[in-house]
Amino acid sequence: ITDQVDIRSGDVTIEGCDISEGFDGVRVARDATPTIVRNSIHHARQGGDCIYIAEGGKAVIEDNEIHSARVHGIHVNGADVSIRRNRIHDCHFGIFFRKRGKGTIEGNMIQDCATFGIYLVQGSDPIVERNNISCCQIHGIMVSQEGMGQIRENMCNGSLTVKKGCVPQLESNQVLGKFDNENLLSTDQMSLN
Repeated sequence: ITDQVDIRSGDVTIEGCDISEGFDGVRVARDATPTIVRNSIHHARQGGDCIYIAEGGKAVIEDNEIHSARVHGIHVNGADVSIRRNRIHDCHFGIFFRKRGKGTIEGNMIQDCATFGIYLVQGSDPIVERNNISCCQIHGIMVSQEGMGQIRENMCNGSLTVKKGCVPQLESNQVLGKFDNENLLSTDQMSLN
């Protein structure tokens, strides 16, 4: 498919397609609940999102290769999304959650993003587990602007940064770059009891 796939409502499955060169790759509207599985979605160069899920939408996104987006591999804008076992690479942002987006980001391989592998903002609160994130230029995982999330058991070959005022739950992540949580006291500020 050489164009954008626009899902406006209903439950539909997109499987085994090569989707490229559209304004975006796949756009999911408010009342839609698609399953997007085993596709190659790439070269979204105008709008710039390989997959965009609008506020109120729901989607299952599994086992896809997603790459070469001008902006986001997957953009979750206040939606409820399950993102599992995808390979996401060569995008500006790998996965971007905002406006209280929720769901699951699990078992994905995210590589070679120009900024962030996973970016959680504006009260977004997904479960982020067992992802392999590498070679992202700024941060492997970034939580800012009141982002939350349960972030556990990820392999992050890069940095994991939590900005002040954000309250994600962090557990058993392997970070091979810099770990920076602005909510933690430095050792010289800690008092021993």
